[in-house]
Amino acid sequence: MSDPNAQDNHHFDWSASDPALVDLDTEENTFTFDPAALLCTYRIRLDVTDNGSPAESVLAGKIVKVIETTPVLSSTVDSDGDGVSDADEGYGDHDGDGIPDCEDAIDAVNVLQGAVGSQDLFLIETEPGVPIRLGEVAFADGDGAAEITQDDVADYFDVPSDSVDDGYDIVGAVFDFELSGLQAAQSVNVVIPLPEAIPADAVYRKYTVETGWYDFVIDENNRVSSASGALGACPPPGDGAYTEGLTEGHYCVQLTLEDGGPNDADLVINGVIKDPGGVKVQVGSGSTGSNNRFGCFIATAAYGSPLASQVRILRDLRDRVLINSTAGRYLVGLYYTCSPPIADYIGAREYLRAVVRWCLLPVVGMSWIVLHLGIIPALILPMILTLAVLRLIRLSRRYKIVSSNWRRRVCGGEKFDQRGSIRTARTPWGDTFSRRTLPP
Repeated sequence: MSDPNAQDNHHFDWSASDPALVDLDTEENTFTFDPAALLCTYRIRLDVTDNGSPAESVLAGKIVKVIETTPVLSSTVDSDGDGVSDADEGYGDHDGDGIPDCEDAIDAVNVLQGAVGSQDLFLIETEPGVPIRLGEVAFADGDGAAEITQDDVADYFDVPSDSVDDGYDIVGAVFDFELSGLQAAQSVNVVIPLPEAIPADAVYRKYTVETGWYDFVIDENNRVSSASGALGACPPPGDGAYTEGLTEGHYCVQLTLEDGGPNDADLVINGVIKDPGGVKVQVGSGSTGSNNRFGCFIATAAYGSPLASQVRILRDLRDRVLINSTAGRYLVGLYYTCSPPIADYIGAREYLRAVVRWCLLPVVGMSWIVLHLGIIPALILPMILTLAVLRLIRLSRRYKIVSSNWRRRVCGGEKFDQRGSIRTARTPWGDTFSRRTLPP
């Protein structure tokens, strides 16, 4: 802690921390707890007040996650694709964004992963020098990205009646992040790339424990704007491409947020802004939201949940492979355009869901191979399987031909020795003769 008034004394108040955490030391300016009996995500809050005139105070917080065992990291796996193995990078968090170093190839403190597994696209960006990190819900979710679902919000805050936004469908995903290091009551711009284009009549909805879901409050210090951009890529914060409001067809949203303002979820002027929220449309407005994390529409309809393991595999394929190429981004964009009505039709019919699940089995399998073994094995395996099937077909046909010839010869009275020569033969009229032939 630093204070320009060196003569001030300070009072440290940890009472707002999670009640499960018990401070074991006697020092007022430190907090020590025993993790042995803990296994969850916990909040540590500190309120520091000086003895100046007038007295000033500041509130700081930290989210900690206690896990049962330390993850074993491989020296041959590079999860974030930065050329350094997971074992060498470790499970630390040098940039303080809530994502382990082994899963985070982004060094800039003002840039945060928006989509799971994506290091180059769908990056949430704020102004240079402003640190951004995962919000409480996204950190607890453990996927290493700011994208979450409304169910994640409900589970974390344990207030399902408030966290379900009745009457609204989410467009792509809810995003949960925190900004820190701000001046008191400062406003700052944050850019969020959307996984699908903004539909007509869209609004940005926010969430707080006290209020539940509500429309983003617009005033002179808080604004919502959008830009066309491209799927997964947006102009930087403050760029002239952004225009007021949410424009249909745009892929990029810029939020102007005020510390302690009506859109700061902690509602406190403390140099920290919290923002769980997302773009939504009203049910029955004629526009369509995906109501699932980053819009795996048909797969989610088939498997019944955006958190199904099969949906996660397909989503990872999109984030890690498809959106990294122009052709892949075009296919993803086309899918987002065409699939919502198909998913709605499938989701209402259980027999179609079962059929689609069967049809998706090879797609999910090939996606898994691409993600874990690479594209080349994924291309070679179908060729091997095809050749094997063709070989079986040929063997089957050959067996039928040989079997047919054998039956004809037996029915004709032929008897063979082991070398294939005919010893005797009897005609249908009872005549017998002998001759030699080549083996059949």
